[in-house]
Amino acid sequence: MLNIVLKDNDNSLDVKSTFGFYNADPNRFFPKRTDGFTTKLGLNYGTKISKNGFFNFSAEAISLENTTRPATEAREKYGQAEIKGVSFF
Repeated sequence: MLNIVLKDNDNSLDVKSTFGFYNADPNRFFPKRTDGFTTKLGLNYGTKISKNGFFNFSAEAISLENTTRPATEAREKYGQAEIKGVSFF
């Protein structure tokens, strides 16, 4: 079963934001080292265009810095890549 709920709010602007980071010092509750700063902003606006019509516009911008977790051997190093992007839909 798949339920799809379409937005139908008219003349309203929804704003969503996210901010965060990773603790790069796992032995401390309040880290001295952090990485992977993340910021995200999303906007959504809907409006009626006729008696039965509706237009919905959304935009999202994201900035995600890289993380690095070095291990003992080069092939074991892992982390997260840096991402910067903007989407319109």
